[in-house]
Amino acid sequence: MNIDASGRRTARPHRRTVLRRVSTVLATVGLIVAGTSAPADAHPSRPTHDDTTVTVRPATARLGDSDHNLLVFINKSRASLCTDERIAYEQAFIAWLDGGQQGDPPTEPASSQQGVKPVRFTQHVDDGVTTSSVDGPNLPVEVWRPEDNPDGIDCTATDGPGAALLATGTMTWHVRSVTAPHSQASDTSLQGYILGTDGRTYRYTIRYLFSQRDGHDPSFQAIIHLEPVR
Repeated sequence: MNIDASGRRTARPHRRTVLRRVSTVLATVGLIVAGTSAPADAHPSRPTHDDTTVTVRPATARLGDSDHNLLVFINKSRASLCTDERIAYEQAFIAWLDGGQQGDPPTEPASSQQGVKPVRFTQHVDDGVTTSSVDGPNLPVEVWRPEDNPDGIDCTATDGPGAALLATGTMTWHVRSVTAPHSQASDTSLQGYILGTDGRTYRYTIRYLFSQRDGHDPSFQAIIHLEPVR
């Protein structure tokens, strides 16, 4: 059993849904840190003397919390995200996951990537090692409980019976990824405070650690804390 943001106990999400969410997180992290193409309205990338490129754009993302069966919409409300175009993309993305992730994933609509506040993307290349980071301080978030029997992601997981907005708040989003010739590692975190629909304030931390080396099984760790502060 898990504790949701309202303090009630809820059944653990179906294993298929949890695995789908984890796969989505890893795929999303990979797209975030590897995607050097920015929307047309992004601030131009500017290389510096140390082979570092910086881009600033109003990016957005979603992170799942399987410990509490929650989904966090980062820097874009669910209402703004869930257009018909987005729904079609999610259905194609689910088919890609269920099909064994063969080939490149479907392309996310440009409108889905437009958040509210600016986020800083940095990429540094040094002797074959690429270090990428995403820094989004004090971004608006919505925390949702998925529907009772979710079989989707993001919009398609929060549009059925049982789905509900549980909290809103401000959190800091950070991603760091290091890609070397024979290894890859990423650290994704979201930290801040949220105000629940129950009137209570919560301190919330979600952190995902992923690493993979040639000849070794990949490692994935989730560190999640949700606690009331008043």
